[in-house]
Amino acid sequence: MIRQADVIDHYVAQYGGVTSTFRFVGGAHPVEVMKWSARAATGGVAIYATVSDDAIGAHRTEFYIGLRPEVDRAALLLAGLADYTASSGETLGAGHTVPTDEPLWDGSTMSAFLLVERPTLLASLTDPESYVHFLMAIPLFEEERRYEIAHGEAALISAWRQRQVNFSDPFRPNTRL
Repeated sequence: MIRQADVIDHYVAQYGGVTSTFRFVGGAHPVEVMKWSARAATGGVAIYATVSDDAIGAHRTEFYIGLRPEVDRAALLLAGLADYTASSGETLGAGHTVPTDEPLWDGSTMSAFLLVERPTLLASLTDPESYVHFLMAIPLFEEERRYEIAHGEAALISAWRQRQVNFSDPFRPNTRL
């Protein structure tokens, strides 16, 4: 079975040594969020990534985000995503949008995430008894969330590419789709 230590090893193999770790214990299960400061191994962005408690079970989803500049509040938000899946029993998957009740962080009006699977960035872990999927959380404005719901993930990402949107910028302007 894939354990927490395997997930951590997977991250470290991808990004190198961890800069810091945040631990959140207020939810259904403890969640750690590891942070790697921006450097070449992280593609020039700060990476935040969840490591859920082994008690969650054999099949789980971990969440990660890349931001430049770094915003440590992202760790709390990712922990909330991981705790939601653990406490509700519902699975969040690629293409889901997850709204929040307030802006994600100070200095931005983005208030949702789009969850995408990017196996070229972080491949799933599997063994005969378990699996761990990794979903990237991309910050969204409410207008972008509505666009994705109406037109789909591929259409939103295509619109971003056409406009050369840097979705790793936590303070980027709204794309006004």
